[in-house]
Amino acid sequence: DPMVRKHGILPSHFVFASKFDSSVPPKFLKCKARCVVGGNHEPTPENPFENFSPTAGPTINRLVDAYCIYKGYSCWTTDCSQAFLNSPTNGKHIYVNPPYGCAPKGIVWKLEKYLYGLCGAPAAWMNTLATELESLGFVRFEDDPCLLRLDGKTEIIAEVFVDDVKWCTNNEDLLKTII
Repeated sequence: DPMVRKHGILPSHFVFASKFDSSVPPKFLKCKARCVVGGNHEPTPENPFENFSPTAGPTINRLVDAYCIYKGYSCWTTDCSQAFLNSPTNGKHIYVNPPYGCAPKGIVWKLEKYLYGLCGAPAAWMNTLATELESLGFVRFEDDPCLLRLDGKTEIIAEVFVDDVKWCTNNEDLLKTII
């Protein structure tokens, strides 16, 4: 297919992990496998900021903590499982060789959503999350776009670090409906 040749085919593989709880000694919980694309084989984008994704650093994290303690807010954290898999490629042509043993030779996947390992996956995830939160009335901070805020009688602050979100609020019931 000429479209596949034009855009190239990226390699992929599985990454395996064992998950344990925090007890001493740790108890085995489960095995996980994740299909990961070799994003280091992607062509360099013309716009160097195309794949930029803001994430909260330690200074912002401490600032949010201090603000929430000052205001007496409750803080929650969530991990967005399989976050990057929720982000559409928006028509971007990404072709991937399936990991060995997953498909007959010669089969190529055309991705409709991002996979882990792709350079644009974190930016696409941040855009997906921010768009959804903005539809609920959240506004991004201009100086730090990894912070979003819902303001009014109820205040909710969302601090995003890749696929983890720290939520701080004075209204836990509303936050539960959003999460």
